[in-house]
Amino acid sequence: MPRLFNYPTKPLFLNDYIIGTDSALGQENVTRNFKVNEVVSAMLHAISIGTVTSISTASSVYITATAVPAAIISTGTITLGLSAPGLGGGFVQGSTEYNSYVKLQYLRGDNIWSLPGPTPTDVQVSSFGIPLTTDMSSINFTGNVTAAGGIPGYITVDFPGVTSLIDSIIAGAGITITDNAGVITINNAGVIQTRAGGNITLSGGTSNVTVSTVANPGTVTSISPGTGIATVVNSSSNAELDVEYTGNNNYIAGNSSAEVIDHNDTINYQQITSSNVKSTQLRDIPANILTTLNTYIDAADLNKIKNVEPTGFTTTAKAKYMVTCTLNEYNAITTKDVNTLYFIVGAGISYTQNLTLDITGITGSTNYSLTTLANGIAGTSVTGPAGTAFTFYITITGTNGATISSSNMPMTITGNIAVNGGTSNAVLTATVTNAATNSVRAALATITFGPTGNLNASGAKGTVWDYAPYVTPGFYNRPPDASGWPTYSVDPNFGYAPVTSSGYIYIFNPRLEIIDTSTYKWASGSANSSDPEYLQIGYGSAAGVWSNVWLTGTVYSTQPQGQTNISTSIEATWENVPYQAVLTVVDNVTAIDSVTGNAVPLPNYNFNIQSLLPSNSFGATITGLNNVSGDALNSYQWSTPGIPNISNSDYAWTTNPTFTFSPAGTQTISGANGAVTLTIAGQITYTAPATGFILTLKYQDTSGVNNATGSIIIPTGGAVNVFPPDATTLNTQQGANYTIPSTGLISAVAKEGYAFTTSFTATPNPVTGTAPATGSAGFVYSVLTGEISLIEATPTVVQTVYTGNPSVTYNTVFSGGGSVSATNTAITSTGGGTFFASTPSDFAVGNGDCIFTVSKSSNSSVLVGDLTITWPDGTQSDCSSDLGLCEGATLSAKQKTINISNFLSNLLPQITIDEATPTLNLTSTLALVTTGISGTQFNNTGDPNGDTNLGLANSPQSFNPNIVANSGYTFSSGPFYTVNNITTTMPYSYNQGNVDETITITVTGTVVAASYRTTLNIILNVAGTEYTITGDDTGAYNDTVAGVTNSFNITAPANTCYPTQGCNYHWISSNNKPVLSLTSGGTDITTNPLVEYVQLASNQTLNIYLSGTLSPDPVMSLNIINNIVGAPASTGATPQPLPDTAGLYTLSPGPVATVNTNPNPSLSSWQAPQGDPWNITLPGPTGSIIATPVTNFAFATSSPFVFTQSGTYALWGSPMPSFGTLHIAEYTLTGQVVRQYADIQIEQTSQVSTSRFKATFTATGGATRSLVPNGSNCSALPCTITSSNYDAGLMTGNAGQVIITVEKTTNSGVTESSGDILYGDGTTKSFPNLYDTITDSSGYFTHTISSLGSLSSTALYSVSVDES
Repeated sequence: MPRLFNYPTKPLFLNDYIIGTDSALGQENVTRNFKVNEVVSAMLHAISIGTVTSISTASSVYITATAVPAAIISTGTITLGLSAPGLGGGFVQGSTEYNSYVKLQYLRGDNIWSLPGPTPTDVQVSSFGIPLTTDMSSINFTGNVTAAGGIPGYITVDFPGVTSLIDSIIAGAGITITDNAGVITINNAGVIQTRAGGNITLSGGTSNVTVSTVANPGTVTSISPGTGIATVVNSSSNAELDVEYTGNNNYIAGNSSAEVIDHNDTINYQQITSSNVKSTQLRDIPANILTTLNTYIDAADLNKIKNVEPTGFTTTAKAKYMVTCTLNEYNAITTKDVNTLYFIVGAGISYTQNLTLDITGITGSTNYSLTTLANGIAGTSVTGPAGTAFTFYITITGTNGATISSSNMPMTITGNIAVNGGTSNAVLTATVTNAATNSVRAALATITFGPTGNLNASGAKGTVWDYAPYVTPGFYNRPPDASGWPTYSVDPNFGYAPVTSSGYIYIFNPRLEIIDTSTYKWASGSANSSDPEYLQIGYGSAAGVWSNVWLTGTVYSTQPQGQTNISTSIEATWENVPYQAVLTVVDNVTAIDSVTGNAVPLPNYNFNIQSLLPSNSFGATITGLNNVSGDALNSYQWSTPGIPNISNSDYAWTTNPTFTFSPAGTQTISGANGAVTLTIAGQITYTAPATGFILTLKYQDTSGVNNATGSIIIPTGGAVNVFPPDATTLNTQQGANYTIPSTGLISAVAKEGYAFTTSFTATPNPVTGTAPATGSAGFVYSVLTGEISLIEATPTVVQTVYTGNPSVTYNTVFSGGGSVSATNTAITSTGGGTFFASTPSDFAVGNGDCIFTVSKSSNSSVLVGDLTITWPDGTQSDCSSDLGLCEGATLSAKQKTINISNFLSNLLPQITIDEATPTLNLTSTLALVTTGISGTQFNNTGDPNGDTNLGLANSPQSFNPNIVANSGYTFSSGPFYTVNNITTTMPYSYNQGNVDETITITVTGTVVAASYRTTLNIILNVAGTEYTITGDDTGAYNDTVAGVTNSFNITAPANTCYPTQGCNYHWISSNNKPVLSLTSGGTDITTNPLVEYVQLASNQTLNIYLSGTLSPDPVMSLNIINNIVGAPASTGATPQPLPDTAGLYTLSPGPVATVNTNPNPSLSSWQAPQGDPWNITLPGPTGSIIATPVTNFAFATSSPFVFTQSGTYALWGSPMPSFGTLHIAEYTLTGQVVRQYADIQIEQTSQVSTSRFKATFTATGGATRSLVPNGSNCSALPCTITSSNYDAGLMTGNAGQVIITVEKTTNSGVTESSGDILYGDGTTKSFPNLYDTITDSSGYFTHTISSLGSLSSTALYSVSVDES
């Protein structure tokens, strides 16, 4: 069809038509019209996209759905709802009250609305907290009461009272009322009766009573003096009364009888300073004001012995008495008075102080002597009474010319003899050096290593080899490892040898030995390489081997203690002990015939056994391993083999082989060769060879017509190559699976200059299947689709250029590559903007090897600035790499060409030309605005206002003003810097503009007086760790202005964790808190509980000492002593204690401990602070325990328990006793649990003919019961008949004695039989002979079980009959 271009452009509508080719007609280049909506429908159908034509709804179990109309075609309404019933609510009938409980309902899983919780069918009724019933069915109200129903679930009860009854009594003045369940008691709480006395009248009746006097007022006519009163002046008128101070009638002598005065009595005195009468107690008169008495006592005490108790001596008793006695009298006093000073006359007891000498610190020689003096006399002991002073003096001197050095002598030891004497130990140190004589010793100083060995390898000594030790049997020598000369490095081993004319012959016997012989060994060829001790000395021509001695010689010395250092050499080679690992392959692969399934011989195949570690260069045997832990050659492992190819094509793997290594994973050598087993399992199937078959691949178009290029749309001039080509053949077998192509996919490549604009597809791709089982040849098909178009695009040039002069013009040429369909397009660009070719046309890229050229064509002989070109492939060219583009180059040289290979794209080939701004220096000026700062106490330490920067356009610049507060001030907010209303930080960085400019920086903020920080540091001095600091802790701080009082809130409560026991503590102080002080041991400075301080004009640390002692709260423990006993073993016997009764009864609710308001029923003990009330109940002050016996058991009395409290404390009380102490409250439980009922049974295991036996149980004091087998309950043997709840008589006081009688109930004509009976207590009885009739008395067997307690199983009385 013709190529379309240059037509007008309009929007595309669904009713428009598209001109195209219809391949379905089987004709090429036939033009047809297609309606747009049909094209769209075909496309949507191809990708399975359709259109919904209608919507309808259907309800489910839980959701109701209705649609109007039923089938919505265009518009409609769908209503959804919940189908669940039961939702109540709405207004109460006849009322405006709304049933608000509807909002509490929820939708249950069975699709019913319901209230939360169980169905409210049971109602519990309580009276004052005591339950009356848990299932109330009705309430009957009596008296003047009405009850009516209202809102469902609610009942309204009205108690209006009765007019003839008293509803309430109000107590008036002097009246009290006690109401006890409706019984009211009225009592008088005030005056009961008022009576008028002499000269008194009463008025006022029953309300207010007025008391009046009726006597006439009188006049004093005369006053007479009494005791202690002086003669009255003017006794009849205007009398004057005075206290009598003289004579026998003075106010002291004439007032009272003489009594002994007490120190608590009070005396009056005149206080001189106030001229007033004051009073004081005798005990408060200061001793220092009794000056005359002090003088008298001091004079009397002159030259007397005084008992002086100096300050600080508070631990010794004060001497109040003095006693003189003999020593025997003193010893006879049993209890000495600590306040009595005893003087003993005569001779006292003597004790001895001995001196012992420790001379282990004296070294070097024994040529010395020691001298000891005891109190100046030669000796080592001092004897005398207790308190006698002693002095020991010790000196040392050398003998035989020896000298003393480094001595701690002379030494002096002093003291006083104690009661019973003692010992003084003198630890002496000194070095004794003998007189010098010529002596010598040889020292094995060094051993060097020869050049050919590896003894000196890094880390070898001490790891691979070492010198043999200086121990038996060899006592091998070696050089010293540290400073000094140990015995193993010198000869003689100790000291020096005297020098003779022949010198001293030394012998050294060093040896080297391998440390770990399982890992290392001496190399082959070394002396005695099989022995871990290496014996060769020297190397080269000097090498030699000795069996015992390596090194010997003679040394001399002309001075005392001379030493000759000996050196020798050795060479040896050590190597790793070689190991190997072997893989044993167990091949369990099987082969079967594909038709018969029978086993067939295995074909030839080979598993590739290859090592993984230490490398992949080994097969089944890995050699060269070692025993060095961590070394690469210490580990070994094999790779899992792949699936091997079978050389015979008639065989194939039907079950791929599995590989199991044992042991699995990476293994290591550990002193022995390694071994691993590989077990291979799998199955091979043999299939007889098939007949050959030839398949030919043919390509088709979408109509199924064979075509070498399928339905690929190829424009005029274009072409395509498909691989593999059409009609490709494949030789295979009948029934064999095939894939064409055998590798990869079917592909297509367009001709040069063309490309697929619609993706190439081949369906199927690849072509796979199974060849027919018959015939010899056939075809397979693949449909090809896609569209090829010429590769072309519209190029553009984007040029950015400096807006000043001179401007520049560039010429850009786009050249396509190759010889097919390539075109050239040129674009001229001047100034800035996006430029297209002068005539819009397509640019054909050809084979994609395009050439793009940019050149300067006019306006300037030099460039304005540096130039950067960005090419279509993203690379750039600039002055640094292309000098022809830079300033100074000639016009003809200002050109750049780039080749871009494989540019096979319809994308826009865009070139960007970026020319830099001119190189002119510009100025920027700082305008700093600080008027927005509140306060004036600040200054600028950075760039000032008006500062300037000079630079090129776009060059980086910065200004850095720095506003800081003056000393003593600070910024409470800010300073904040803004540029162009944007907050920024300093320094402010920017790029220089194209012209001179001003940079305005505005600063805002608030300057205030500075505050300082006080940091808290708590120093702990606490005995115990059971507390938590919950307030301010170390590191807390306050920021405050200087001079202001501030505080820290420090709280450290002791640990309390009720109701858990054992972790509750208290501070030992009156207010249960630690002491907070400024110094260690200081007084408490807290105030509710704040620690206050005054802020200094600097930062500071406030050290607070937190001290105190923690103690556990006291523990009250409940101890229950269980003395409950069981049933007696026989009549009159003592009941048996626990554990005989274990499991025969239960206690409910059991002991309960209550911790104040924190109950925890699981506790048997609890803590509470000292002084708190406490309460251990069972439960409550009057509680009890309910004991319930298990089935068949009962308590012997109706009240089985007696709770007897013992110990110091009751089960409740106050206050709690002292801290940190365990207190015990005990309960004792007593009672007797016995068996009430038992199970009885008879078992017949065998019989002669049809005979049956019955058993009769008779209990003393209990019941009699028979077990009778018959045809209904014992139709076949073995047969067991059991009866329960048998009264064994224990509840009547008997011991459970039971008599069991066994008799034969049927004879069956058998005259003789034998057998035995086994009773529950283990007793066995045999049948007598002639046990044949039921009337014969010999047919009865009676056995007595003496007591229940004697049975091996106390739950069963049993009889087992075995008739032979």
